[in-house]
Amino acid sequence: MGPANQAMSRKFGFSSHRHSLTVCSIPHPCIDGKELFFHADPAHILKNLRGQLLSSTVFTLNDVTVAEHNLPSSQVKLEHVQAVLDYDSERELKVASNLSEVHTSTGHFTKMKVGVAVQLFREAPPAIRFLVKEGLIEPEAETTAWFMELVSRWYALMSSRHPTMALSRRNMAKYSEALDRLSLAMETVRTMKMGVTSHWKPSQAGLLISTTVVLRLQKVLLDNEGYDFLLTSRLLQDCLENLFSVVRLMKPVPNAYDLKLALRLVSVSQFLQTPRTSSYELDDREYLVDLLSHGKKQCVENEIEEIDDSEILFLEELSSTECQILFYLGGFILKGLLKSVKCAECKEGLLGTATSEYASLTALKEYVCDGGNLIYPSAGVMKTLKDYEEHFTAINSWCTDKIITMKSPVRSLTAYLSKVHRSRLEVCTDHKEAIYSMLTERYARLRLRIHLRQFPAGSSSSYGSKTCAGVNLS
Repeated sequence: MGPANQAMSRKFGFSSHRHSLTVCSIPHPCIDGKELFFHADPAHILKNLRGQLLSSTVFTLNDVTVAEHNLPSSQVKLEHVQAVLDYDSERELKVASNLSEVHTSTGHFTKMKVGVAVQLFREAPPAIRFLVKEGLIEPEAETTAWFMELVSRWYALMSSRHPTMALSRRNMAKYSEALDRLSLAMETVRTMKMGVTSHWKPSQAGLLISTTVVLRLQKVLLDNEGYDFLLTSRLLQDCLENLFSVVRLMKPVPNAYDLKLALRLVSVSQFLQTPRTSSYELDDREYLVDLLSHGKKQCVENEIEEIDDSEILFLEELSSTECQILFYLGGFILKGLLKSVKCAECKEGLLGTATSEYASLTALKEYVCDGGNLIYPSAGVMKTLKDYEEHFTAINSWCTDKIITMKSPVRSLTAYLSKVHRSRLEVCTDHKEAIYSMLTERYARLRLRIHLRQFPAGSSSSYGSKTCAGVNLS
């Protein structure tokens, strides 16, 4: 909430403070008996919460909150997130593969990205809890994980785009849980301190206002207006923000002419692709102006280079932590593979349970505790992937010729792993060869993608433009 919004709030008599009742509506000027609600954008609030955590590094929760939820400490610390990044920086198989230094950086453009804030609050909690469970960071980090998970769940409810996440009374247990979660987020943010002082922050006021509006609005719509559910994403201003982002790509501070020109280009671009729901027939002509499409380049088939493993002296066994990360990746691999498997016996042989030896990390990443929404690989799949990973690690550690220098690394690695694997899958004989082929190819492609992330771009040299970089030319 910027100065202009705060001035408007004072003009209308709105209030949102630690020790006052939140006022966020006025009588409707045109319809008697109705209210006009004023809503703070949850996406901006989430970005502000991230920015405040990065600047102050510590949030302090109220003692009542700590006692009610049996938390080990009252402090939410950024250093616990940094501990996850430090742990992952030394490894290719990462506990939080979607987190990077970008998520804890304070750059001007980074703080404007909603996706960065969403990923930070969503990915950090399971990673922190996993490291606590493994004894790698202090148990007090559970407070950080609890708070970040609360913020992530709050934003998910405040930006629901599907009826399964909407506020609805079709499932009263789920509905009550959602309202309790929103109320808990309000109470937690209202009573906590951001930084070393207890100064009231705009992000705290904004969260109270937006959540109060949603709680009151859903009651009006469900009770009086006959709605079955409320999709809270309809209250966001994503469309407007996306439009402004496109406009500012041309000029950071556009004038009226720049805005008009940008809107014209955006409008034209909408007609470069015919919508699927169009009522018109497609003609045979090519678009006269097709600025955004590029012709598909014909892929050249490269010969498969054989991987020489004669230099490998021994295979290093994976640690328990690495096996748990690999187990989670195995579920990701199976998610795509199972779409091609129709045999019931084969599916049973590929899928495991949440009680598996290495299922701890996957269970922590579940959105709902014991929800069973993620895929758990079977013991046979896990043993196969473990063999693949040990051979892949050995190739990179011992062999002189690196995989990434080959002309067709995916095909070369797939061919190599197809030779070294042992029959461990409990699938039917008719589909065993096809399933092994798909599993090997998907692992090779995913693993090489992870491996390539370890290599920096190399040519950027940290300069923002060619002009600045030119000072080093001699």
